[in-house]
Parts: sequence; structure tokens; C-alpha cells
Amino acid sequence: MNKEEFEEIFFRGVLGGRIASLREEQGFSQRELAKFCNMPQSTITRIENGEVSPSLSTLNRIARALSKTVEIGFK
Repeated sequence: MNKEEFEEIFFRGVLGGRIASLREEQGFSQRELAKFCNMPQSTITRIENGEVSPSLSTLNRIARALSKTVEIGFK
């Protein structure tokens, strides 16, 4: 595994963990969040587990359901 692959996997894990935390803070199950986002519950599971990189559109749907916004920046 090269550095870029490691960073991608790390990023997906951090992002998925943050989504899971926000969801749990608001008292939603994965199923409830998926329903609000109009997507399969399995998609939420895969995102939270860091198995997939969600598109910006998907992130926005999740953020809106959690009353949050998505911020993107470069360092």
C-alpha cells in the first residue's frame, strides 16, 4: 500500500466516523438517516465503515438530513 492509498483509507475512516457520531448525537439509526437521505441503509453503513468514498452529492444529502453543511478546503 502506498502513501496515497493509505491516506484515502484513513480519510474514509475519519469521515465515516464523523458521520456516525453526528447521526448518533441526533438519535438517528442508520435506517432513519437513510430514509431521510432517500438512499439504502447499506450505503450509510458502508460510508460509516469507511468502505466507500461518498460523492459530494451524497455528503450534501447526509449533511442536510443532519442539519449540517459540508465544508471543503485545501491545505
